[in-house]
Amino acid sequence: MDAHQLRSRGRANSRGGHAAAENLLSALRRIYKHAERDKLIDPSSNPASAARLPGRRTGKVDVLTREQLLEVHRVASTTGDDLKLDELIIMLHIQTACDRQAAIDLALHDLDRDNCLVRLRTRGGELHWHPVSPRLMTALGKHAARRGGENITHRVLRKRNGRPISRRRYDGLWNRVCENLPWAEELEVTTYSITETVRAHVRQLFGETVERVYVGQHHDDNRDCPGFG
Repeated sequence: MDAHQLRSRGRANSRGGHAAAENLLSALRRIYKHAERDKLIDPSSNPASAARLPGRRTGKVDVLTREQLLEVHRVASTTGDDLKLDELIIMLHIQTACDRQAAIDLALHDLDRDNCLVRLRTRGGELHWHPVSPRLMTALGKHAARRGGENITHRVLRKRNGRPISRRRYDGLWNRVCENLPWAEELEVTTYSITETVRAHVRQLFGETVERVYVGQHHDDNRDCPGFG
């Protein structure tokens, strides 16, 4: 693992080969886990379970690196049975830091196409308008139009058969990400990981006040302002 870390290719956003070492360790742990299941080795003799990265945080890691976020986006948009839908889901969470239910509930009347704003429900139940890129707004509108967004539910994100997505779509998406990225399985990457990653970057760049506004945690006198948040 140390040798692999030293051989890893350096990039501008590199962490000294730590990600390369982490990916290798995750892959090895998976191989040995299969060996346990096939009764080739005894669980108590699994050498991979005892290996640890130096200086690694204990417990679940919620904030991803930029490289890891790009890998998640790559897997979502290049694997599975509905590439466009999964890419839309990932990009919506990256640009808004909204939770899973907010994306599922997103309806046509929540799209302000002229101002590139989407109306989202926060974890506390409040509604707030959030800016998105023109490209994402256009993609959301086209997606809903092609898949029957004008029917009685008015939901934006839909499967090919026209039915709105549910939590099961997310279960399949994250299972696929973890199958393709061993480190994602070990870190238990989910929608929450993206949300916390975006919040952490906003907080680092602009401070806690802007972060709270970004996710809709602003004061009562701003809640009804359509351009705020």
